[in-house]
Amino acid sequence: MTKATSMHGWTRLDLVKGAMKMVTNKLGAGDRLAIVPFNGKVVAAGATRLMEMTTKGRADANAKVNQLKAGGDTKFLPALKHASGLLDSRPAGDKQYRPGFIFLLSDGQDNGVLDDKLGGVRYPAHTFGMCQSRCNPKSMVHIATGTKGSYHPIDDKLSNVAQALAVFLSGITSAVAVNARVQLHVADNSGVLINKIDSGAYDKTIESGNGKASSKGTINVGVLSAEEDKKFIVYLDVPKLENAQAKPPQLLLTVAGEYSTPAGGRKVENMEESSVQVERPAAAGGATKTGDHLVTWSEAVMVEMVRVKVVSIVKEVLKKHEHDEEPDQKQMAKDLMEEWDKFIKETPAGKDAAERLKEKLPKHHVEDMRRSLTKEEHDGVLYLYSWLASHQTQQATTMASSPPAETTEIDATADCGCVVGLQDRIDRRLELWSNLKREAPLMFQPSEDAESHHLTAVFREASLDAINRAMHHDMYLAVVHASNLRRCYSGAGKQQLHGYGSSELPAHDDEALPATRAVEKHSE
Repeated sequence: MTKATSMHGWTRLDLVKGAMKMVTNKLGAGDRLAIVPFNGKVVAAGATRLMEMTTKGRADANAKVNQLKAGGDTKFLPALKHASGLLDSRPAGDKQYRPGFIFLLSDGQDNGVLDDKLGGVRYPAHTFGMCQSRCNPKSMVHIATGTKGSYHPIDDKLSNVAQALAVFLSGITSAVAVNARVQLHVADNSGVLINKIDSGAYDKTIESGNGKASSKGTINVGVLSAEEDKKFIVYLDVPKLENAQAKPPQLLLTVAGEYSTPAGGRKVENMEESSVQVERPAAAGGATKTGDHLVTWSEAVMVEMVRVKVVSIVKEVLKKHEHDEEPDQKQMAKDLMEEWDKFIKETPAGKDAAERLKEKLPKHHVEDMRRSLTKEEHDGVLYLYSWLASHQTQQATTMASSPPAETTEIDATADCGCVVGLQDRIDRRLELWSNLKREAPLMFQPSEDAESHHLTAVFREASLDAINRAMHHDMYLAVVHASNLRRCYSGAGKQQLHGYGSSELPAHDDEALPATRAVEKHSE
């Protein structure tokens, strides 16, 4: 939490204090929190150890937050490294099975962090930037993407912090996999090689195996939440057929992996192994001829390739204008559309995708970005940065607002089926789940008998694990449902949600208490 001079005034500092109280109130007894106030350096007097979020722990954390006073410069790295060190100091079992996160809340910027590769920050850092109009979010985005965290901009009115925290907390409190890693192996004696891996912000390696170059690959995903979906593209070099005769399905790639289960399980699990095969038919109708090759596009792969291309286009546009003192947003919009049109016209996959998958392509994302850059009252650069951070890590985040779509508001609202107070409903559901997590441990009272005491601890941890899983499933559906209605929130001054998942989701009944589903899940 920054306490720099920019926080002077009751509005900013009180918002920070209120935000932190939301965090402490929505964490359960099984969670731990440390507070690291900083300006140009860590303010040791206000820093805490990792505290259990019991009633006393929350009170102690809130008391520390209430003591904050503004003053000093803004330097992110000292605080990030201090927070990372606190998480490193945990016992080995906790580090392997309990996911650790860093939550950075600031209204400042520190361009000095842009030259750092963040090697000293070993945990996902989720950044919340309280931005004034035409602010520079580069340092916050750099920290988030460089650590596989998420970036949440909070707009000029500074009134949407609850929405951002709801998205953030629903994910981190319900992780189901830690240290997740995807392993790739090409088929032996196939002549197939791994050429490239598109993994966004996630680290990947391509290496040799059994004396064969580029035959193995690894993607380090880290923490995964229930129902979370990550997409990666692997490019393979596959030898030509020796003749034009049809061949039986050819094994190209084997996909496996492993992860650690947090909370109750605390063990290393292997992912179910899958294989990728391809038919090698003779020339047939329906294929697209590209040079000497016959190509039949996979719709799912094609859509992901186009999404990855849009990410690269946005990065190029931002890089081109990163040194502009006052970026020309209209020129940026022109550059964006020129690159998009060029891709669609000149790339076979892009052209084919445009013709066959108009409804599935991220065209509306490009249009949203163009509008945000061409409307005077909108900070289009901030919108581009928040979109980019979300898509590089494939995480649900709150996004800076884009201007309304160029349709009548009545039509847009009718099409979305917009529900008034959607954020309040999400926030209320998260509060109910948090209350349940705090009360669940009381169901298992400790006994003086050593064996009974051990069983009580096991059941308590298992119940929290079951509640976490059920809570995240419920909150994930609620957040994605909000994401699908985001065009209802495209008016000026409002934020949007961005998430990944099915678009066919039911509305949620606020009267259906989560306790029922959690207990049933545990009893099964």
